[in-house]
Amino acid sequence: MKAINVRDGTGPAEALFFDEVPDPELEGDDILVRIKVFGVNRADLMQRAGTYPMLPEYGAIMGLEFSGIVEAKGPEASDAFKVGDNVFGLAFGGTMSAFCLYAEKVATSEKTLIHLPKELSWERAASLPEVFMTSVQDLRLIANFKAGEDILIHAGASGVGLATIQISKLLGANKIFVTAGSDEKCRLCLSLEATSAVNYRTTDFTSVVTQETNGKGVDMILDMVQRRRISILTTQLRSSGKVYQGKVRDLFREEVLPGIVKGEIKTFVDGVYSWKEIVEVHKRLEDSKTSGKMVCIVD
Repeated sequence: MKAINVRDGTGPAEALFFDEVPDPELEGDDILVRIKVFGVNRADLMQRAGTYPMLPEYGAIMGLEFSGIVEAKGPEASDAFKVGDNVFGLAFGGTMSAFCLYAEKVATSEKTLIHLPKELSWERAASLPEVFMTSVQDLRLIANFKAGEDILIHAGASGVGLATIQISKLLGANKIFVTAGSDEKCRLCLSLEATSAVNYRTTDFTSVVTQETNGKGVDMILDMVQRRRISILTTQLRSSGKVYQGKVRDLFREEVLPGIVKGEIKTFVDGVYSWKEIVEVHKRLEDSKTSGKMVCIVD
């Protein structure tokens, strides 16, 4: 099959090239999916540059999230999915140790897959898993967020930040404070019903939060800023067992996906590209010229 690889293992965007690699082999509860669309994330840039903390069992091909069609099932796969099903997911299990998502096919545990609702396009579905599942993991499994709590979200206009604003509201947050690097980004956060959005370049967010909580402060702070944090959380998902991965998937599917399908939760797709334009896509993301997720069609 065709896949996008990095010449010499690591390098700039120009080092990306199309390669011929063997099809993934199925084992256990793996599902083989022919990829229609994959999302592009900053973790991909880090992996390409050699700064992503990859586990030894994972291969060089990049990619985290995708949508596609089930082509085959492993020997221990359940009846949850059948050949021909339209699916999407965040691949961090199964034999994707050899092949990730900048490719024509991926083999991943069935616990990472979700049936594609008819209301969602291939492109939109492929833009969802990384930011929304990371947000669900942050709020529900790591921070144990509870209704009625106040929350401060740094980098509120990032992909995970925008998802977290909406999910925390859905889960019953009392006050949602966010920081962002421009007035335009602050307005975007407020449009999603953040209680207060502070431009950290011009305003001391600590004084704002202290004043608006009558000196109490917030119950939880989520920091979406640090590049290292992005890689740690995704690596944690990848290295966790299938039970944990399935729990994150289930929380997203049950608590968040219905709101996306109904239009109650907004999603942001910056652009849809052919995967033949992957060099341009990586450069655009590196230059921070995006206002949402970029996705690539495998054509």
